[in-house]
Order: sequence, then C-alpha cells, then structure tokens
Amino acid sequence: MIRKLAPEHYHRILPLLGPDDAVNALSLNAILSGTNLGAVYADDPEQPRTALIDQTGIVSFLVGDPENRAFLDDFDRFLDRQLGPDTLASCGGDTFIAVLHSTAWQRALAPVLARREPEEDEECYFTFAGNAHLPDRRALPAGFSIRRIDHALAANEDIAECLLESWPGAGHFLAHGIGHAVMEGDRAVSLAFSCAAWSGRQEINLLTFDEEDQGRGFATHACAAWLADTLNAGITPHWTAMASNAASLHLARKLGFVETARRPTIEFRF
Repeated sequence: MIRKLAPEHYHRILPLLGPDDAVNALSLNAILSGTNLGAVYADDPEQPRTALIDQTGIVSFLVGDPENRAFLDDFDRFLDRQLGPDTLASCGGDTFIAVLHSTAWQRALAPVLARREPEEDEECYFTFAGNAHLPDRRALPAGFSIRRIDHALAANEDIAECLLESWPGAGHFLAHGIGHAVMEGDRAVSLAFSCAAWSGRQEINLLTFDEEDQGRGFATHACAAWLADTLNAGITPHWTAMASNAASLHLARKLGFVETARRPTIEFRF
C-alpha cells in the first residue's frame, strides 16, 4: 500500500533519483530538502522502491521502479482515497499533473490510468544563460512601481496567498526566496517570486492577477527585477513551463533562459 512519509524520512527517497534529477527537478529536490511545501508517498516507508513526490496542488514527480507491482496495483486507489482528498484539503485543487521520468513510466501507467483519459504534455526546463533583454523600470506607466517583497508586502492578502502555495510561511520565504511585485498603490498587479530553492538555485513563478492587466508587460517587469536580484545574489535562476504554454516559453527565451531538458507529463481530474 502506498503511504505518506514523515518529513524526517524523506531522505530514504534519495537513492531513487536519477542523475538528471539533480539538474532539472529543482522543485522535487526543494521538497525533499524541506525548503518548500510538498509531500512524499512511497510503496514502503522503510525501504521504498517507488515514490511520488507531490508539489502540493501543482505537480507530482514519479521516481523509482516503474514496474513495481505493489505501487502500480495500489495507484488507482491511492489517487481516489489519498492524494485527491489531500490535494482538495490543502489547496482546493482537483487536478493531477505528473512528470514522468522515463518512457517506462508511460508504458506502466497507461493501463492503470486508461479510464481517466489523461491529457499529455511536456514539462520544459530552462536555465539562465545570460544575454537577457531586460525592460527599463522607467517604462512602467505612471502610478505603477516595482517593489521587492518584504515583510510588509508579504502580508498583502493576494501576495501571501501565492507565497503560501509553495512555502511553509512568509518568514520562510523571506529567509530563502526572492520576490518582486508590480504595485499600483496598495494593489498587487503582477508577481514574480521564487517557488523553489535548493543548492544555490531558484525557480521562478510568475503571474498577473487581473485579466485587464495581462498583456501590458507587467509580468515581464516583475520577472526582470527578480532575475536581476537572483543574479546579484549569486543564485542560478531556473524556469519551468509546459510545452503547451507558448507565452511562457517565449518569455523565458526572451529573458535569456535556454532549454535544457523536457519530460512527458500527464494530467486529469481526480
């Protein structure tokens, strides 16, 4: 039976990781190290052969032996009775997205998940390579400003809600992450912040809150400020996006990121 591991046992999953996981799966490692929010489930808490690392409400990573029958035979029950309820309770989510680390995982899961009719995509991993085309902050419209997230901004209701999707608390984020917000007075317009941090590397999460503000370059400004501060701090910036998200891929390349790898993903409603 697939069981949830206690955080002090997360290290038991490390032997299941492949060599590429140290390069591309920043979120996975941030969870296992205890820096960012997530949960780990495995077939055997004492000697795991197969595991699922869940970045709460965002994406899951399947690692280890894809042919482990103890894991595969319990996976459908696990989704309905454990991960689905856990996701709903923690963040109100109702969608499962998984990154598959090999074609063997695709073959193994196909018959198990056939009734769920999963949609396929790819997760694209980017690392900053320089030559960024950063916008001038003076180009912001009158009344708008870019501010680094501090204790005061972290208390903003909209910003706090975003930070707490990835971090145990605002203080934890301020100690380990970097973030910037485009503000119009006290209103948060757009946000760029570290959603994962591990081993001198950080991954960006980027959003604009209101539809009427989208397409005006605010997210690009927030991202540029985040990028400048991570580089000044000696941190390697990372970017992850789905292959179907053409706008995110375009912005990553525009800002100087280069794609390093892709992995297949599946998605369906619980």
